[in-house]
Amino acid sequence: MTKNVFSILFTLAVFSTLLSGCVINAGGSGNSGSSTSTSKPKSIPTSRKTPSIAKPMTMAHRVLAKGDSLQIYIQLTVPRLKRASSFAEFLKDVKMKYGILANYRSREFTTTQDLKMTTNKLNKREANFYFDFCVPKKNIPSEVLLMEVNDSQTGQKLTMDIPLDYIINKIRQTYTIFDGAGRNPIFRNFFLDKANIQIKDLNKTNRTLIIKHYEHDFKAARPPMSVSRRKIQKRLPVDTVFTVQTNTSLKFTKPGLYIVQADTTQYYGLSFIVAQHRYPKYSKIADLVNPLRYITTKSELEKLEQSEEKKKDLDRLWLGLMSGNIKIAKRSIREYYRRVKLANQFFTTYKPGWQTDKGMIFIIFGNPTRVVRTRNKEMWTYAQNANFSDINFTFLRTPNQFVDNHYTLVRYPEYEQVWYPKIEQWREGKIGS
Repeated sequence: MTKNVFSILFTLAVFSTLLSGCVINAGGSGNSGSSTSTSKPKSIPTSRKTPSIAKPMTMAHRVLAKGDSLQIYIQLTVPRLKRASSFAEFLKDVKMKYGILANYRSREFTTTQDLKMTTNKLNKREANFYFDFCVPKKNIPSEVLLMEVNDSQTGQKLTMDIPLDYIINKIRQTYTIFDGAGRNPIFRNFFLDKANIQIKDLNKTNRTLIIKHYEHDFKAARPPMSVSRRKIQKRLPVDTVFTVQTNTSLKFTKPGLYIVQADTTQYYGLSFIVAQHRYPKYSKIADLVNPLRYITTKSELEKLEQSEEKKKDLDRLWLGLMSGNIKIAKRSIREYYRRVKLANQFFTTYKPGWQTDKGMIFIIFGNPTRVVRTRNKEMWTYAQNANFSDINFTFLRTPNQFVDNHYTLVRYPEYEQVWYPKIEQWREGKIGS
């Protein structure tokens, strides 16, 4: 028996994926294994409101292969429980369930399951709750798991899609970066140079791995109407090569891009960025200049880059754009770099998030009204008022040797009609007003 799904329509709230028009109403008893239900799914209103006092929940995942199963690691952030001294309130208020679909176009769940948490399955760091569960492998290439979280205390609902790949042929499907204690995976593609980490698989295999370090300065995303193809460098120059042991405490102090491989003949690897200071937030003046390239002219940016008094010239630029209005300038600066931070936090791949196509669009246009996702494509829609058509941006998933989750924007000359007016709004201080 299966459960119908009305639509697979994902609405992105930047850092979380909310499922519209679909609910996993699992009929499982909470025992291990899978269960199904014949009950009709209920429709979820897309305009559901949550109390303004509650910061939104967010969720991240890692999937690792182990024997005949896939282990799903979850980091669930519940801001209101940051200071909770026990798991009691979490276990009482937060309910979780998942359903598995054959693919993103499927309208029937093959499996649904309630996730029953206990204190010995959970661990916590500040507002982040960590847990994991397993899904048996199947003799098919892939499926997709939809996970839903409900907080009865605030009424918040959060749903995340997790691709399940049953064919294991890359090192990043079996190995990942864990924290220094080897307990929780690191759920982003970056960590700070002060962090202790471990590289391990779930079998705790002791082996020597090869690591390559790159100091390459990646280019920022091109504007959406720039259809001329940038010359792609076929091979990045490697800065250093060294080996590490799995299951041991490691520290990487040199910033840049790293890729982990089992041997020198491998193409695909497990990559991560080592960042400095307060990344994903930028606080050093030198770091604040580059992300401005999306809203500045070439001469303005060059002047800032060559300036010996970057802080003063940066202030002068913002004040000049805002006609000397300090209040508007402060508000615009705060909003712009807030978006840069979020782009770094959620879109970092093999290069900083603000440099990616997704990061660029998010910084300039903000939260999409909705996101429709398939396995290899995302379409972001920005709703306009009644006098203008919606704006759609399509991103194609472009896996490479470093990551599987890098997306490339499909560019069109027609985007010029919406890009330049939006840039002018930024330059006039009309964003976030």
